[in-house]
Amino acid sequence: MTYVSTDPTGHPLAHLVAMDINQLINALKNDADALLVESRTRQTRKELDTSTGLLKYLQEMTNARESEIHGIKQRLIACQK
Repeated sequence: MTYVSTDPTGHPLAHLVAMDINQLINALKNDADALLVESRTRQTRKELDTSTGLLKYLQEMTNARESEIHGIKQRLIACQK
């Protein structure tokens, strides 16, 4: 914002510069907030992907153990006959 005072009773130049600085600070804060949200979104997505992968692995391990236990039970039943 460029301001050339032609009215000696108008706002002092320092006041207008302060207004511009506050606008700039607000714009920077808004940009920083947007970047922070974006960063949090990426981090949350990464954590979600990791958790999903871990849950799938644990489910596979559980299924494998259940199959192994089932096989052992079947062999025990066959031996008892």
